[in-house]
Amino acid sequence: MKKPVLEIFIPVHNNSSDIEKNMGVLASFCQKHMKKYNYSIIIADNGSTDNTKMVAGQIISAVPKVKYYYMPFSGRGRALRHCWSRSNADYVCYMDVDLATDLSALPPLIDALAQGYDISVGSKYIKNAERKRNIVRLIASKGFNLLTKIALLTTFTDAQCGFKAVNKDVAARVVPLTIDNNWFFDTELLYLCEKGGFSRKEIPVVWRESSKSSVKLIKTCIRFLINLAKLRLRKIKTFK
Repeated sequence: MKKPVLEIFIPVHNNSSDIEKNMGVLASFCQKHMKKYNYSIIIADNGSTDNTKMVAGQIISAVPKVKYYYMPFSGRGRALRHCWSRSNADYVCYMDVDLATDLSALPPLIDALAQGYDISVGSKYIKNAERKRNIVRLIASKGFNLLTKIALLTTFTDAQCGFKAVNKDVAARVVPLTIDNNWFFDTELLYLCEKGGFSRKEIPVVWRESSKSSVKLIKTCIRFLINLAKLRLRKIKTFK
């Protein structure tokens, strides 16, 4: 029986040290635990100006099933929209390059799609999930999720966990409709899928905040509120 094709995207922007440290870890995990899928790992470089390309070249020459793709623009949302909407894989997923989400959640994330769900997402805020992060950022994260539920009347529990997967139908029909080029892409995608009638599975994750996290909370909060208001005013297509 033919294995489903899975593409695992790792968006990077000036993350040469992270990919050098973590791509071997990810590849080793997939080799052991993702055998039921015909998978590849794609380093999705969105406009890096450091030595990411050189480091990536060293990795792909040494580690099987790792590929490198360069885009001359920055932004996680823009990179994922570009890559996912052009993919021919049965399933596509992404995770943050720092591997803050424990990889034990990867098999159930993809298995949910194989079981018929349209989108599967990691969540730090459901039963059996574990998380460790700065208290201020934890409060901000929970506040973002609460405001999202109130403003958009949604049911998903964790919009911003960098650990998501969609099937080829969602990649082809929903992802191109996203607008945000950065981190709000995640919330937008979940909202479009929920309002469009696509089925979703939430996967509990073990999540550890990177010590190098450089989120600027005030600026992020302002941008979040603006994006939330814009999304609330959009007319959303019903797909099903």
